[in-house]
Amino acid sequence: MDQADLAMSDRALIPSLIFRSAAILGLLAMLSPAPVHAQRPALPELIRAGGYDIILLSAKVARDLDDSDVRVESLVKGCRQLIRVPENDGAATVRVRPWPMRSARVQDESVLTIIVMPAEPVFVNCGDPVAQQVIAAARGVRITTDSRYDAARDVRRVVLRRGESELVPLESERHLIQRLTAFGLLANGSGLMRLALSIESVAPDTSGVIDDLRLQVWNGQDSIPTEIVLPWRSVAGAWQLFFGSRSARALADADTRALPMFLAPEPKDSVLRRARSRLVASEVRAGNALVAERLLSASLSPADLLNARMQLGVSLAQLGDSSASRVLLGLAVADEPCVTLPTAAPVDAQRLIGALRRGDALCAEPVLWRTAVRGALLPGFGSASTSSRRATGAVTFLAVTGGFALAAMNTSASRATYDEYLALDLPSALPIGPRATRIYDFAEKQRTTAILYMKVAGAIWAGSWAEAMLRDHRRRSLLASVKEYGTMRTGPSITPRGGPQGLGLSLNFF
Repeated sequence: MDQADLAMSDRALIPSLIFRSAAILGLLAMLSPAPVHAQRPALPELIRAGGYDIILLSAKVARDLDDSDVRVESLVKGCRQLIRVPENDGAATVRVRPWPMRSARVQDESVLTIIVMPAEPVFVNCGDPVAQQVIAAARGVRITTDSRYDAARDVRRVVLRRGESELVPLESERHLIQRLTAFGLLANGSGLMRLALSIESVAPDTSGVIDDLRLQVWNGQDSIPTEIVLPWRSVAGAWQLFFGSRSARALADADTRALPMFLAPEPKDSVLRRARSRLVASEVRAGNALVAERLLSASLSPADLLNARMQLGVSLAQLGDSSASRVLLGLAVADEPCVTLPTAAPVDAQRLIGALRRGDALCAEPVLWRTAVRGALLPGFGSASTSSRRATGAVTFLAVTGGFALAAMNTSASRATYDEYLALDLPSALPIGPRATRIYDFAEKQRTTAILYMKVAGAIWAGSWAEAMLRDHRRRSLLASVKEYGTMRTGPSITPRGGPQGLGLSLNFF
């Protein structure tokens, strides 16, 4: 019987391991969190590709870079602990300006400045990687132990393309890179290219598509350029520092009293709530400015990010800036394809949203009773609207059916073992021998194992059913919150106000 016990244990081991693996995968698939849409950081934005660093600047960032002497000075002091930098060279590094950052072209609020420079391995850690790799680099400074000139790591010429069209920059010039090394501050001949490009040239088309921006970069050695693709998300992210100035320019000649006011739902973010209060009080300029500034933050939740993009996007559409509006509404639709506007919303904004919408098949409202029936009949397939959900359902189905199959196998084996125990021919007056005890205990072990498999499989089935119901309920709530998004204010409203004169009420007309 010992050999039989071992044989039965071996036969049950492989399917047991398979079931346990499928069960674990099913539970992990059900418990996996929903995807979180990360918000892009504010400019200066550094993109590394093809052995080159591409830095995107706006006028505001250029001003901030020009005013960052204190941080660069602190960076140089940190470098002195690792490389012996003469004091004069340290002071000269702080003063480095490869081009006048206060020039009219750089300070134009509608111009995007693109800097293309060779990637530099950071051999020296000066204690502030952001200042070293972004701020100092954007000011034309590299901190390194390598002072040799390498023609392959040089930039001589850059051509910009969008789709099949070549974009002619407003300004294009080459400057030498200043390198802070153990030998002091020097220029070894390596250069960077600075290009000034109208932000309108990278605006979305009427369908909301922003073509990938392609850069062809020639170095000092190769006759064939290196092609670098900037994803459309990076190009769209470059727009974020332009929204405030675009809104201010559009509001300069607009009569907001004649415009119906679009209001997004009440946000959770305190700054966006303050912006909404300004909009309710007819302070469109201040409200839009707050929203544009808050969009630069990396701490907004997905709901508040949608709120800010829709609020400012519809406002810019009302003010006639369709390019900036397409960027904002396009990003909103990319993250939440089912968002729509109320029928009273501005016609221009509705037209833009209508052209941008994607994935209408996924915007159908789930029917909870169908989810309940499917989940009860097919484990894991209560909600199978997407390929990832279908894959999760398949794993769950295998786990449940495998569990019940193993339960049936152990139940059948337990009965056979118990029948073998009953077939033992023992005198009734004698106690049960050791062999009979082993057979009986093994039958009981098989029975309890079968019960355990049934409980686990049933728990996975019930859990998948409950998870599908909860997911579809949340999906219905989300669709309800993004369809007919926002409201229109067209009549008078009374808003509390406070100031030096005390508390009071203001009457507003929209």
